[in-house]
Amino acid sequence: MKKEFRVINWFQDVTGHMKFSALLRAMQDAAGDDSERLGFGKDKVFDRGYRWVISRIAGKIKRMPDHDETIEVTTFPEKNKLFFYPRFTSVSVGGELLLECDTIWAIIDHKTRKPLLPKECGVILEPHPECEKTMTIETKMISMPTTKSHERQVMFTDLDSNNHMNNTVYVDWAYDLLGSAWLKERQLEEFRIAFHTEALENDVIKMDYEVAENEVYVLGSVGENKIYELYLKFAKL
Repeated sequence: MKKEFRVINWFQDVTGHMKFSALLRAMQDAAGDDSERLGFGKDKVFDRGYRWVISRIAGKIKRMPDHDETIEVTTFPEKNKLFFYPRFTSVSVGGELLLECDTIWAIIDHKTRKPLLPKECGVILEPHPECEKTMTIETKMISMPTTKSHERQVMFTDLDSNNHMNNTVYVDWAYDLLGSAWLKERQLEEFRIAFHTEALENDVIKMDYEVAENEVYVLGSVGENKIYELYLKFAKL
């Protein structure tokens, strides 16, 4: 499936490029539309008390989209494996490939918050006929020793319709730790994010993090519970 988005003002940040979180939201939106197209959208999942959630995301970026460019998001699923639903996504502008990304999704029961097997929820996906690759982007998390820490509370505007903190907000929080001076000198080229468990409204997330020359690692926790890990690699401009 292909879907287009124009990079309008509120998709940008102070660097003049599309926000990384906005790019992730565009890919998430396209994945949702593709699920609807395949018959695994609102009526088959949401209305039956199930929810799509993302477990892993990893990708490589050649450059970020700029203001007023129209991006084309191409996305299609791989064959489901155990609890997981892999999905491949690419982003291009005028035929120029900007990003390739692998994601791993799961379906959970809205009440118990437990993942469901495909046979339990009835969502069984076959690989896209044009797909020539299966999870070729490395999704294994890269961790770094951390020397810094910051706490932040999950608020209403951080939540999505699943009633938990949306996965794209973790990226915004990481960028807030870095600041504009650091980010204006660098271009994101690789990212890996692992989502371990949900963060709910009023949770206070402790972010243990490290910022190296061109690498960033964040481990988010609530008490003893690991919530997420995020690794970003940049190129110096």
